[in-house]
Amino acid sequence: MRSVRSVSVVVVTYNSEQHIETCLSHLEGRGHEVVVVDNASSDGTVELVRRRFPDVRVIPLEENIGYGAANNVGIDATTGPYVLVLNPDAWPLGDAIERLVDAAEASPHAAIVAPRLLDELGTHSPRCGAFPPSGGWRRPTSSFAISRRGRATSTPSGARESIPEAASRWNG
Repeated sequence: MRSVRSVSVVVVTYNSEQHIETCLSHLEGRGHEVVVVDNASSDGTVELVRRRFPDVRVIPLEENIGYGAANNVGIDATTGPYVLVLNPDAWPLGDAIERLVDAAEASPHAAIVAPRLLDELGTHSPRCGAFPPSGGWRRPTSSFAISRRGRATSTPSGARESIPEAASRWNG
């Protein structure tokens, strides 16, 4: 298994104060390089991260440049050979990150691997977005993937079929 320092984690926030503490607390003390790029939040997200997680690098943007562009800013600021893109309302359980690295290394042809997503009850959730449909609570979203630096990071059509072993190795 590869060193945890080989994984850099990028989290893009926008008014994410209610989620970011849970997300980052699941990364705390695990040795990962963590970069939070904030898209001009007005809710105290940046202050909370700086106060509660002093080892996290915070890049506050003066304007909201969008999710994709903010991820590019964060990825450019990382140093690890693997980059985990993680939404602030999602978090890895147990050794999930290390298992993603194992899946990536077992699939050298893959530019990106992603885990199976679980809802708050631990049930496999093949879709993302508001759940239940009424929007009563949000569960982790699909933006939780690890990629090799220097490889394409857009998810190709049929990605689930091309690397099924990555999804099957995730068990939360």
